[in-house]
Amino acid sequence: GIPYLLDACQSVGQMPVDVEEIGCDLLVGTGRKYLRGPRGVGFLYAREEFVERTNAQPAMLDLHGARWDSMGTYVPAPGAKRFEQYEVSFAAKVGLGVA
Repeated sequence: GIPYLLDACQSVGQMPVDVEEIGCDLLVGTGRKYLRGPRGVGFLYAREEFVERTNAQPAMLDLHGARWDSMGTYVPAPGAKRFEQYEVSFAAKVGLGVA
């Protein structure tokens, strides 16, 4: 079917958000706004079945999101981990967790 991506930036923290009830394949949110978290941090939910079925990949992969096998070949990390980036702000991640 058609991929279902939901931008929940205006909803998270204002109302309950249940990805199973909504039935979305992907959901994005921000830490700021209604969660009152730090700026510059957000999150992506990616339904495991969707990622495996479509082999969805981010536009840019790095050593955190893929295993490089040889020159020019790689294997994306399993599940949503492939969307994580190497360069992160751990303080912002902690702030989002507290929010």
